[in-house]
Amino acid sequence: MIIIERGNNMQISLQHNEKIYTGKVGFGFLKTANEKYKTTNKTEIGKNEDGTPKTVTEDVPGFDSIYEGLLNFEHSALVAFWDCALSMCPNRPTIEAIEQALEDQMLDEDSVNRAFSEAFKGLDNSGFFSKAVRMYWKKSEAIKSMKSEDLPEDMKEMRTVLPQMVKFYEEREKRRLELNPEAANNKNAAKKGKK
Repeated sequence: MIIIERGNNMQISLQHNEKIYTGKVGFGFLKTANEKYKTTNKTEIGKNEDGTPKTVTEDVPGFDSIYEGLLNFEHSALVAFWDCALSMCPNRPTIEAIEQALEDQMLDEDSVNRAFSEAFKGLDNSGFFSKAVRMYWKKSEAIKSMKSEDLPEDMKEMRTVLPQMVKFYEEREKRRLELNPEAANNKNAAKKGKK
């Protein structure tokens, strides 16, 4: 059983066998995410003059890795979410216990979608991570609004990749609304607040 209690503390619970583990999305989550789940992304943006791949390397904080993983329906991100959320829990469950608890819940497509949706909402609606979520989607909106012709000539490789990036972020936005329909209200409220 997965329980997300909304409110200032965003209490969350995961049941494994007869034991219920309760945690929250806060500093313990952040610390564990950055210690265990930060990643490095290497993106090819074209070719060097000698024909070798030209790449950009970016360090991705643990929160972002988990958030994006949940958007991609990656089971490892679901386990990471619960590992971080329960990090301050006394008698914290092992990764194997978390995996087993999730596996026991995920019996069909609806229950799999529900497990991802609840974890994603835990981050997306969290007051603690509200600025990080807002920054993620601000970056997305900035990329979606870019035009190839506005990029400087020395970024011609980026010009060819930009349409794919725009499509990528449009797909992300659709997935976000699938996982968290409340995000549409948050997005509309943010737009109203800008006027």
